[in-house]
Amino acid sequence: MTSIFTISFPEQEEALKTLLKESRERNGFYLLLGIATFVVTLGLLVNSLEAVIGAALVAPLLYPILSLALAVVTSSRLSLHRSLKLLGKASALVIIVSAATAFLFGAFTNSSAIILATVPSLPVFLIAFASGLAVAYAWVKQEISAALPGVAMSVSILPPLAGVGAGLVLLSYDLVSQSILLLIINWLGMTGAAIIVFSLFGFSPLQGEEEEKIVEEVEEMKIQQQAITEGLTKKRVRSKKV
Repeated sequence: MTSIFTISFPEQEEALKTLLKESRERNGFYLLLGIATFVVTLGLLVNSLEAVIGAALVAPLLYPILSLALAVVTSSRLSLHRSLKLLGKASALVIIVSAATAFLFGAFTNSSAIILATVPSLPVFLIAFASGLAVAYAWVKQEISAALPGVAMSVSILPPLAGVGAGLVLLSYDLVSQSILLLIINWLGMTGAAIIVFSLFGFSPLQGEEEEKIVEEVEEMKIQQQAITEGLTKKRVRSKKV
């Protein structure tokens, strides 16, 4: 057991650095999430499991969930705030896009069919928990691919979130309540499993390194934003001169 969960300090730093980089708030993140949500919602509306799973291939929810688990392990308030902020915005986007999709295409479905796709159960929780264990372990052990368990994590989170938005538009209390319950169960399973793995790998003492990298990230974003603003200002001045 000890050898399975043993990595060097440089490997810990590299895993930490890569995870923070991948979980940044970027425009591409929201674009991919919006597209995936649209497909998932349509899949729920027409009761197509293939569409739901297919959309999970492009849903970028893996990194924010892992970064949240790491923030809990390192007890970093800065990292925790960063992760919760990103997950909050992502959840809001999913609910808005799914609500809009249900509003446009809700006439083609029966809300009871969606409920069947989002019923909480013990096997569903175990899938989320096992996926969290697998993807967190694969993330730390860089030689192992985290793609497949990452897809399972997205499947566990995106459909219930989309179910909330669709249920609000379809005025289905059962769908909204079932989706929220399923979301909570899956989120606890995945995050809890990732916390266990990160703890066993000894990430707890890395709070200082984690927060230092987050501060550097914030400063870098400020510099980029300032450069963009200055560029736009210079462009406007040139336009006025012409």
